[in-house]
Amino acid sequence: EFPSYYSPYYIRISILNKKDKDNNYEEAHIYLPNETYLLPNHFTLPFKIYL
Repeated sequence: EFPSYYSPYYIRISILNKKDKDNNYEEAHIYLPNETYLLPNHFTLPFKIYL
């Protein structure tokens, strides 16, 4: 069960599929509700893994 503020429809995060020399991802993007497309070369993760 998720806290009441959780909604997969409003919170979306994508990560650029590129790592730096320390093996960390270089960029992430938090989407606004009106953004319906992913940025190029990004992938999404389920928000529940961050809770």
